[in-house]
Amino acid sequence: MENRITASNYWELLGFSIQRMENGEAQASLPDDGRLMNSLGIMHGGAIASLADTTCGAALKSAIDNEHFFVTTDLQISYFKAARGGELVCTAKVIHLGKQTARVEAELFVNEVRVAKAGGSFTLLKKQDKKL
Repeated sequence: MENRITASNYWELLGFSIQRMENGEAQASLPDDGRLMNSLGIMHGGAIASLADTTCGAALKSAIDNEHFFVTTDLQISYFKAARGGELVCTAKVIHLGKQTARVEAELFVNEVRVAKAGGSFTLLKKQDKKL
């Protein structure tokens, strides 16, 4: 399942794993192994945002055909509580899928407590037009 979306070593570097990716929804997680903590001893906000963005991408990938790819054009995140004391789990769902754009929303939890909410906008492109 992960091979459908991992074209780089980024997931491996941060330690992400995906549990579910189907029908415009995805769930991925990040272990609380201490590698991505900030100076306060809580998970770094950038790691949380990366998991949100990547899980949103997994949800979107499960909703489009193999003739398309996408890039994130906007990501917003709101942090509610410190992420510590357990695995960080992110769930994401496509809420809009147009011909050229998509919108995906995500929630992030530690021990079933919501610690953040995110939303991403994506531009959809045909693989034949790939000029990045």
